[in-house]
Amino acid sequence: MNVGNLKLPKLFIGTARIPSGMTQVVSAAVKTGYRGIDTAAIYGIEESLGEAISEVTASGSISREELFVTSKCWSTCFSDVKGACLESLQKLKLDYLDAYLLHWPVSLKSPSKGHLALDTFELDNVPLHQAWAQMEQLVDEGLVKNIGVCNYSVPLLLDLMNYSRIKPVINQFEIHPYLNNEALVSCCQRMGVVPQGYRMVWAQDDSSPIYEEVVQRIAQETSKTPSQVIISWCLQRGCSAVVKSANEHRLQENFQAQFLQLTQEQMDQMMQLSRNVRMCPSEWFPEDLFG
Repeated sequence: MNVGNLKLPKLFIGTARIPSGMTQVVSAAVKTGYRGIDTAAIYGIEESLGEAISEVTASGSISREELFVTSKCWSTCFSDVKGACLESLQKLKLDYLDAYLLHWPVSLKSPSKGHLALDTFELDNVPLHQAWAQMEQLVDEGLVKNIGVCNYSVPLLLDLMNYSRIKPVINQFEIHPYLNNEALVSCCQRMGVVPQGYRMVWAQDDSSPIYEEVVQRIAQETSKTPSQVIISWCLQRGCSAVVKSANEHRLQENFQAQFLQLTQEQMDQMMQLSRNVRMCPSEWFPEDLFG
């Protein structure tokens, strides 16, 4: 998908909570056809991902320029966005990031400079417009090619578009059949921002939408898996998507979802499943960011 002169992959391989075998996962993903890689400082895996990217590019199977690598600035680093970015680049063994995102729309105080904390709940006094100005400076200095945000609501996104000198290219937020975020997807598209979905598929228990009768029926009608139906539904809405698996077969299955074409009736049936269920509440923050 294109945003201006930017060519953004439809599918990104997610790297959160991949415990081991990062090189094998990245190698399998690249072999399958993935070109987007999504990570974040708070995931704690940038060093292993950097090693994996280095090994895969050194093997000659793909060049660095063919990859689109995204990382994210954690909320305790908004007072020094450049420092956070440089640390990510060092760990990833990269000269630049294709995209760098503000991970959550709130600034938190850090127990120590540059510390990535999940257990600090004290609000910092760095307004979002100041954090964004630092993001723009990263583009000016050539450290990142594009900048964006995660988990921005419609009001926050509209506000950002008013004060930004360099516009965001991505807004990454939760999208799945139980939370279709229709208004936010539409707002992003009107503003020329790519809506990028995460947490589309989970299968830990029967609370997952993959077990919905509608999803199961469409999977049977299309001879695809329920996961592929959900990923295709997201992509057909004009969104990019972050999908994650350490299993090579599942990586291939997720990748093939982009070639499934649902009918308008099937898309409408999927949209009707939304019930405002959020699977990724901001439990790290002192307030409900979506309340």
